[in-house]
Amino acid sequence: MTNKTKIVEEYGSLEEIIEDIVRSGKYTDIKYVLDLKPKREIAEIVQEYKLVKKDPDFDIEEFVGRNFSSF
Repeated sequence: MTNKTKIVEEYGSLEEIIEDIVRSGKYTDIKYVLDLKPKREIAEIVQEYKLVKKDPDFDIEEFVGRNFSSF
C-alpha cells in the first residue's frame, strides 16, 4: 500500500463524521467542513466518535473543536 493510498483510506473513514457534521446544520460552509484538519490520528478520532455520538449530551461542535483545526 502506498502512502497516498493509506491517506485516502484514512480520510475515507471520516465519511460518517463529515456527514453528521454537515447534517447537524451548525456548519453552513461545506468547504470549511471539508478543509478541517485532524489534530490527531484519524483512527483515534473515528473510534472516539463511535462511542461519544451515542451520548444524549453529545455536542458535535465541541467534538469538532477538540479533534479538528481549520486551515
